[in-house]
Amino acid sequence: MTDRRLVEEHVRSFVHAFVDPTAWLALLVGRNTRAGRQRFRALLRSPLPLVDARTVSVADRDERFAVRLLERLGAPSTCVLVKDGLVEDESTTLGSAMHRAQLSGEGALISCISGRLAYLQTADGRRTILYRQCRSRRAGPPS
Repeated sequence: MTDRRLVEEHVRSFVHAFVDPTAWLALLVGRNTRAGRQRFRALLRSPLPLVDARTVSVADRDERFAVRLLERLGAPSTCVLVKDGLVEDESTTLGSAMHRAQLSGEGALISCISGRLAYLQTADGRRTILYRQCRSRRAGPPS
C-alpha cells in the first residue's frame, strides 16, 4: 500500500470510528485534492464532534507519557500523522509524530491503529487518546 493510500485509509477509519456521523461529509469531502486535505487539517484546530469511545486526556502530561500509553494500548512504531501546517500527511514513527504534534501546538491527528487507536490534539491544548477494542501489551498505567 502506498503512503497516500495508507494515510487516506487511516483518516477515513478514524472519522468513521470516532467522529459523529453528522460530521463525516464535512470532514471527508475533498480529501482527494490538496485543498481538501488542507481543509481537513485546518478542521483539526477545533474540537471535533466525537462519538462515545474510550478516551484518556493527556493534556497535562508530557509527550513521553502519551507515547508510552499508546504503546501499551498496542500502537506500532509507525503511524500516520495528519497535522495542521503540514504540506502533506505522512507515515512516520510514533515518537516523531508525537514530538512534532506537541511541539507545534497545532491541531493534529496521529492514527496508530486504523479505526481503533488514535491521538487527537486541538489548538486550544486538548490532547486526547481515543481507542476501541485495542489489545493492551501490559496491564496498568505507564510510569
